[in-house]
Amino acid sequence: MTLVGNFLCIDKDQSAAQVKMLAAIEACRDQGQRVCTMQDLLYACKKGEDYIDDGMWMGNTINDDGWAIANKNDCNSGGDYNIEGTSGHPDNRHYRCCY
Repeated sequence: MTLVGNFLCIDKDQSAAQVKMLAAIEACRDQGQRVCTMQDLLYACKKGEDYIDDGMWMGNTINDDGWAIANKNDCNSGGDYNIEGTSGHPDNRHYRCCY
């Protein structure tokens, strides 16, 4: 875990395995953490730390049965902080845990 700013701890590396979102939630919660949200990753970005990897899970729900994923490798690509896409439960993806 790496401290970002004064308020966020984030896994330095993304998960080794690609898993479904519910498995990512369980893995992070078993450690007393959560799947990093878009807000966590953007906070880190604004602090000069880029932990976004294209295709990774983010802990935000989107619509019915959807979850946010990162759709860029650079948190400020194009200067607009537009980093999110969507994916469904059955997909397997990497993730990071935060607290």
